[in-house]
Amino acid sequence: MTILDMIVESKRQAFSPSQTPTLTRAGVSVQTKTSTENAFLFALSSNSKNINIIGEIKPCSPSAGKLLKDDQLDSILEVYKRQCAAISVLTDEKFFGGSFELLAYVKEKTGLPVLCKDFIVSDKQIALAKQHGADAVLLIAKVLSEPELISLFEETRRQNLIAVVEVNNESDVAKVNSIEAEIVLINNRNLDTIQIDLETTARLAPMLKGDAVIISASGVTTRNDIRKLSKTTCNFLIGTSLMQSESLENQLTEFKRETRVKICGITNAEDALMAVIAGADFIGLIFAQASQRRVKLEVARQVRTAIGNKAKVVGVFQNQDIEFVNRVAKELDLDYIQLHGEEDRNYIENCNRPVIKTLSYNAEVETLRMLAGVSNLSYLLFDAPKESVKQEDVEENLIRFANRLRSIKESSIPSFFIAGKLTPDNVAFSIETLKPFAVDVASGVESAPGVKSQELVRTFCVNSSTT
Repeated sequence: MTILDMIVESKRQAFSPSQTPTLTRAGVSVQTKTSTENAFLFALSSNSKNINIIGEIKPCSPSAGKLLKDDQLDSILEVYKRQCAAISVLTDEKFFGGSFELLAYVKEKTGLPVLCKDFIVSDKQIALAKQHGADAVLLIAKVLSEPELISLFEETRRQNLIAVVEVNNESDVAKVNSIEAEIVLINNRNLDTIQIDLETTARLAPMLKGDAVIISASGVTTRNDIRKLSKTTCNFLIGTSLMQSESLENQLTEFKRETRVKICGITNAEDALMAVIAGADFIGLIFAQASQRRVKLEVARQVRTAIGNKAKVVGVFQNQDIEFVNRVAKELDLDYIQLHGEEDRNYIENCNRPVIKTLSYNAEVETLRMLAGVSNLSYLLFDAPKESVKQEDVEENLIRFANRLRSIKESSIPSFFIAGKLTPDNVAFSIETLKPFAVDVASGVESAPGVKSQELVRTFCVNSSTT
């Protein structure tokens, strides 16, 4: 008998079997809340463009032993409250050291949507989950017959909860497809062999019918794991690696790190829309007089109208009259003013929009300290020195700059963009080396000055998002 068999058998002994009602499959004929009213589902579906972490509270496990120290719970919950979209709580006591009281405490302490994670075989367990504040319950397809799964799925709806249905193989998927589950958890761990295969998520996801929200679980221990899996889903349930983390806040921050993309030097509305569709988060319009990508106000208005709120629009200026800069920013309703010259702190403070200030990789530490605390300075943008014009120098410059950043860490450098001869080929290296808030590109995605290449823009965005 496997450990899974032992756990399920203990549950069936502890809870009498559910009554099996007339099977209606999809569409239960009882009064329930709509799916969008469920906090757990809403937390995942409303933030579908970002990484959503479901942090787990797992006191112990048969394989890893004790995971939760007596004095750790509150500090873990404080981090989860800041970093996670929802929390999963093990309520099995015999094998995992959990309880429904623990679930209730987590819900009360954090206010986040909570998943009751257990080996549910009875509607009595669903009722207990409801009574203790759960928003969702886990139903494991492998341990339930299809009639049992349908019965428990319907009971979950009667309790105004959301069922998160777990699958690991094609047989499980067939069961899930018969009930039209709103949320499907793909477990990368084979419960028979206990082996983990991260390819399970990508393999099973296309087999699911409908538009269920997908969660990937088990085996996620690094940012690289999330990078690979993010091509299929943005939702991850992470347990053991978080419970064992020595730096929980930093680990979650790294898991969720997503690099934004700014496509600069846009000269027409068509290129702007193409860039946004490809995945750009910021569109740059250059008003600096010396730039060959300088746009006229009439063209800028067309871009602003075409973009709407699909991306942030940045106006790029260089040593220009502050009244002109503010007038353009107001007329175009720019989201940010980017200053690319020698503008000082006083100039920045008089801008009527949040500012992105461009500095050289070689910027003096005193310059960085001078800018610290400027109220409307949102970001810095570090660009390669003008003398570094060779493409082959890019990676060397990035490494050198990364070393400088580490040496001046105490200067409280704000979130920053990185620029300087970036291309689809080197953007991944720049992100891994510097971990910037955003990457900025102009000529690196052009077929001619001011003319963006759809293929280069698309590849640049893809390579940025999967790093």
